[in-house]
Amino acid sequence: MRLLIREAAEEHDKDPCLISFLDSLQHIITAAPLVTADQPDRREDKFAYLLALISDCDIDRPRRFRINPRVVKVKMSKFKRKRKEHKSQIRDLEKELQIIWRYPSPETCPEVLPA
Repeated sequence: MRLLIREAAEEHDKDPCLISFLDSLQHIITAAPLVTADQPDRREDKFAYLLALISDCDIDRPRRFRINPRVVKVKMSKFKRKRKEHKSQIRDLEKELQIIWRYPSPETCPEVLPA
């Protein structure tokens, strides 16, 4: 989206910051099936027309400056953050399976295990 807005602004000598994002989005959504479904030799003409439509999407009021800095909110959680020291250690899978399934030993139940 932003690349199309920038391309339209450069082609028509406008400032990309003065082009409405939402109006441009509507034009692109409407034009996408028409541009891609047509014959390849006419695509360039339709794409040029789309860029002209986008360049005419002026914002209706001046942009306000950002009051708050753009930052990422950290989610609240009762758990600590995962760090390098929390990496998985090497596990003894055979021992863990014996704990989970409680394999009978061959001495106690020789008929359970195949010979």
